[in-house]
Amino acid sequence: MYRPFTIALLIILGLSSITLKKFVGMLHWSYPYLDEAGSILLISGVLSLLYKIFMDKRQRNELRKLFRIHESIERSGLSHILPTSNTYDFNGLIEDSKKLVLVMNDGYHWLGNYQVEIEKRFNKNGFTTEVFTIDHEGAYFEALRKKVDTTGEELKRKITQFRERIKSLYESSSRHGTLKIYSIKTFPPHSIFMFDHMAIMTLYQIGQKRMNVPLFEVKKLDNSNGIYQFLLEDVNNVRKEATCIFDSEDR
Repeated sequence: MYRPFTIALLIILGLSSITLKKFVGMLHWSYPYLDEAGSILLISGVLSLLYKIFMDKRQRNELRKLFRIHESIERSGLSHILPTSNTYDFNGLIEDSKKLVLVMNDGYHWLGNYQVEIEKRFNKNGFTTEVFTIDHEGAYFEALRKKVDTTGEELKRKITQFRERIKSLYESSSRHGTLKIYSIKTFPPHSIFMFDHMAIMTLYQIGQKRMNVPLFEVKKLDNSNGIYQFLLEDVNNVRKEATCIFDSEDR
């Protein structure tokens, strides 16, 4: 639409034409042209001005709306979203974060992708690793088995192999870091990967059919109202309720 300069020019030309026709008189050949041109230019300018005022107000409202959305995202700490979690690269986070907390149903497939990085953690002084997986003798085990549509033996095998494999990685390392493995009575509605300054959360589908699930990356904020803080408090509560089945510091 018209720019402010064009709108102003239309109004000025329209007013000038109307003013000029008074000086030339009704008998002058230009009078009817000045009359028509002045009216058209003035009306065009005024309508354009009104339209611009309307559009500017609408755009301001849109900007306010977007700004409020942006503010809410900033306050939550949400920094990144991926529609499919299997495209996310955990390598650097696993190797560099001094603290790592994993909360998963069984962790079998995930560990297969990051065995090298996990073992490197165990070679570093001051690096702590905590792992939470579902209790295969707990009340929720059968519900999870039905959800993932497998046998109890197969699901138990995945959980057990995950625990044994991560312990084996620890034993084969220089064991400068620490490892704790917990068994939890409930099963998580999502996976949690907690690092020093950020956390990753991947959702689980409700239905039995396996799907590519979205991933949410949240950063640690200075305040206590962000998603990271919520996940941290949840993990702390789970730790109190869980049973520690392996602690490298007790060995």
